[in-house]
Amino acid sequence: MNRHSNRDPERGSISLWVVLASFCMILIVGIAVDFSGHAAAEHQARVSAGQAARAAGQAVQLDALVRGGEVRPDPARAAAAGDAYLSQAGLSGTVSVSGTVVTVNVNSAYECVFLSIIGLRTLPVSGTASADAVRAYQGAPR
Repeated sequence: MNRHSNRDPERGSISLWVVLASFCMILIVGIAVDFSGHAAAEHQARVSAGQAARAAGQAVQLDALVRGGEVRPDPARAAAAGDAYLSQAGLSGTVSVSGTVVTVNVNSAYECVFLSIIGLRTLPVSGTASADAVRAYQGAPR
């Protein structure tokens, strides 16, 4: 009698299932890690855009302000202040002034940790925020 004849013919069949299940679990964890990292990067882009808009909104036209006129951002100084904030934060974006409102758009990319396994190296990140320049006294608009 052959000594291998008693063996189960299904022996070793679980290994393929384990390999596939492990790959799927790693992929699911990778999606969770990378998409939560992407969400955090989107939040950071919106926060940075808001802070850049705030910094740009403080660059007002001083001559009009001194004469008691309307508070208006100086477009050139506002763009420079917003760009300086973004470059210090390591981000790129655009700063635009329309009337008393300064709008900042930030564009960046999130570097994927796990999803690069399936070819996704980066995910686009963007954030937009606006700041309105107003005259205020003790925290209340005037």
